[in-house]
Amino acid sequence: MGPPGSGKSTQAKLLAWRLGLAHVAPGDITRQIASEDTDDGRTVKEIMNKGELPPFEILFRKVKKILESSPQGAVMDGYPREENQIFMVEEFLKEKGTQIDKVIVIDLSNEEGQKRMLARAKLEGRTDDTPEVIKHRFEVYREQTKPIVGYYEGQGKVVHIDGNGSVPEVTSRINKMFT
Repeated sequence: MGPPGSGKSTQAKLLAWRLGLAHVAPGDITRQIASEDTDDGRTVKEIMNKGELPPFEILFRKVKKILESSPQGAVMDGYPREENQIFMVEEFLKEKGTQIDKVIVIDLSNEEGQKRMLARAKLEGRTDDTPEVIKHRFEVYREQTKPIVGYYEGQGKVVHIDGNGSVPEVTSRINKMFT
C-alpha cells in the first residue's frame, strides 16, 4: 500500500515475481475493465477519469478469480482499497484457508508522488494522471485507503518502507524483509 505515485505497483510486481506469487493489481484490472466495450467497462472508465475508485463488486469479481487460481498466495497491490472491503476480502481469504500476513506501506510525500505521476503521464500517455485527477486521488487515498493502514497497524501487520529513491533502492529495502 502507499499513496499515489509511491511505486507500489512496480514494487508489488517485483515482489510477486521474486516470491513466485500471483500479482493482484487493481489498477491494471481497472484499466483492463475500462477498456472493454461493456456496461461495466463504460461505468469504470467514467469513474476512473474522475479519479474515483471503481465499484467494489466489479473489481472483486476479477480479484477473486486471480486468488482462486493462486493457491500458493498472492501479492495484493493496494488492495483492499476501502475500509468496508476489508471484511469481505478477509472472509474470502479465510474460506480459502489463508489470510493477509503482512502489509507493506511505501511512504512518500504527496509532492514527490505528484511529480512521479506527472512524469509517468507524459511518458506513458496516461490520460487519468492529470493534475486535477492526481489531487483528487490523494484525497481519495487519505479518506478511503489510509484507514486500512490503521486497521492493519492495529493487528501488528504493517511495515513502513521509505519510498524515496530509485526503484532498485526501494526494492532492496523491501527484499530485506524477506531474507
